Amino acid sequence: MSCCLQQSITVSLSTPRAISAVVIRGNRDFNGFEFLTGHLEFVNGSGGVVARGSIVFPRPKADWAGRFAPPIANISQVRFVGGLAQSANPGISELALYGP
Repeated sequence: MSCCLQQSITVSLSTPRAISAVVIRGNRDFNGFEFLTGHLEFVNGSGGVVARGSIVFPRPKADWAGRFAPPIANISQVRFVGGLAQSANPGISELALYGP
């Protein structure tokens, strides 16, 4: 196991939205290059983090899904920040956001 150098992926939305679910799919191209942990940050239009949550990716595929009830409102960006990983160059295959 290795720790990445605060690798992150940010999804910016064209207008603020409510987020009711997030799905992250593990790396499909290469074995041994997956995140094991990380966290999500939900950022409002002013740049403030309004919600944050830790993720532990299940094995073997490292797919994770989270639902939020009620939805997290007025979100302009969602940021995934990697934690522990299987290698120094981990990746994901998809980060999808869903609204109500």
